[in-house]
Amino acid sequence: MAEVKPTPATDCHKMRLWKHLYLLPLSVFLGFIVTFFTTYTIAVQLDHVKPDFPYISDGGACPPESCIFGQMLNMTAVLLGLTVYVRYSLVEDYYSCGHMRARWERWLNVAGAVCGMSGAVGISIVGNFQVTNALGMHLLGAMLAFFLGVFYCWIQVPITYRTRPDMTRPWLTWVRLLIAVLCSVLFISGWVCAAATPAEFSHRLTNSIKACNASEIPDSEWGMPSHGWEYHVCSTASEWAVGLLFSVFLLTFVYEFRLVTVEKPKLLRVASVLHQRRWVGIECLEPPPPLLARRSRRVPPTVAPVSTGAHRHAYSTVNQAEGGVS
Repeated sequence: MAEVKPTPATDCHKMRLWKHLYLLPLSVFLGFIVTFFTTYTIAVQLDHVKPDFPYISDGGACPPESCIFGQMLNMTAVLLGLTVYVRYSLVEDYYSCGHMRARWERWLNVAGAVCGMSGAVGISIVGNFQVTNALGMHLLGAMLAFFLGVFYCWIQVPITYRTRPDMTRPWLTWVRLLIAVLCSVLFISGWVCAAATPAEFSHRLTNSIKACNASEIPDSEWGMPSHGWEYHVCSTASEWAVGLLFSVFLLTFVYEFRLVTVEKPKLLRVASVLHQRRWVGIECLEPPPPLLARRSRRVPPTVAPVSTGAHRHAYSTVNQAEGGVS
C-alpha cells in the first residue's frame, strides 16, 4: 500500500484537538492527595501540629508549609474548574446528539456546573486565607468547598443514571451514589463533632496552631476524653475522609473523559488601517461569527477559497471607507 503523506489540512486538523482529557480529573485527584499529605508531613516534622488527625488546613497554617498549601491548592482549584466545565459540556453534548431529556435535567446540569465552580473558588479561598490569619474567610471557603462539593456529588448521581449506557456504565452510578452518601454522613458528623468540642479545648488548640507550636498542649492532656479530644478527632477524621472521598469521586470522571477530545479555541485577527477595517481569517479557522460579520454592513462579505483542502479558506470582509474602497 502506498504511503499516504499528511496534507496541510490533516496537519491543521490534528493541531485543533486536545486529547487525553482524562488527565484532568486524574491531576485533580493527585493534586489533592499530594497537597494534603505533603503539608501534613512537613507540619508534623516541624512540630507545628499534633500528628493525631489535625484539620487539613491546620497542616497548612504555618510557614513554610502554608506557602506550599496555598500554591498547590490554587493550581488544583484551576484544574478542578476545568474538570467541572468539561463535565458540563460533555453532558450537554450528549443531549444535543438526539438524546431526549426533561427540562429539569438541563437545569440540574447547570446547577452542577455552578456548584462545582463555586467549590473550586472555595478551595482557593481555603488555601489563601489561613485559619490563623483570616478565620472568617477561611470558614467561608471551607463551607463552599465541602458543602457544595457534597451537593455536586449528589447532582452527578442522577446525571450519571440518565446518561447510561451510552456515555457511562451502570456500576458508576452505584459507586457515585455510595460516595455521595458517605460524604453526606461524614460532613454532618464532622460539623456536629466540631460543635460538640469544648470551647476551652478548641481555644487552646487554636492558640497552639497560631504559635506554630504543638507542644503548648502537653502530651499528658492530649488524648484525654475529659478535655474533648474524642470530639476533635471525630471532626478532623470526618474532614479528612470527606476530602479523600471527594477526590475519589472526581477520579471516576476518568471513565467518561478517556474518549473525549476538545477543539482548541478559534482565533480571529483584526487588522485596522485608517478608515478601513478588515477581518482576516487565519488558516484552519471557520468564518467569523455573525456578531462580527454584522459590524460591516455597507459591503456584503465575500468568501475567497485559497485551496481545496478541508478547513483551508480565508475569509475577508472589507468596509468601504469615505473617499475610496480598499
